[in-house]
Amino acid sequence: MLLQGHVVPQGWRIVGVSLVALALWAGSAAGESLPNYKTGYKGTSRPPGTITDPHKTIWMTEWVACNRITMKTLAGQLKAKVPPQNTPLQDAKLLAKRAMFLLYETVPETRVAEDGCTNGILWRFYHPQG
Repeated sequence: MLLQGHVVPQGWRIVGVSLVALALWAGSAAGESLPNYKTGYKGTSRPPGTITDPHKTIWMTEWVACNRITMKTLAGQLKAKVPPQNTPLQDAKLLAKRAMFLLYETVPETRVAEDGCTNGILWRFYHPQG
């Protein structure tokens, strides 16, 4: 293969492809380490221990942001229609996805932000502040 008049040896092509694959795998690792929530899940106030410190910061930031107002108020601000037959978990996921849309540059960051927001919404719903 020629690259600006230079020949790139076969070994370097393999290294380059391997580095790209490693970068893609590492970027997707944060999103894959998030838990899958079951029906009846009531949220948590702590980020998952399996995510990196930068992702924990994103998680906590969005948890606080989404925990400040009620689910009904958030739905109104986002102009989101929430089907009446949905469970609180389904509503929280829908609202979190809508709230985090286009806020972060990478998919793993967006997934972590959605998870933090979902947990913030659920924590407020099931643990009302006195």
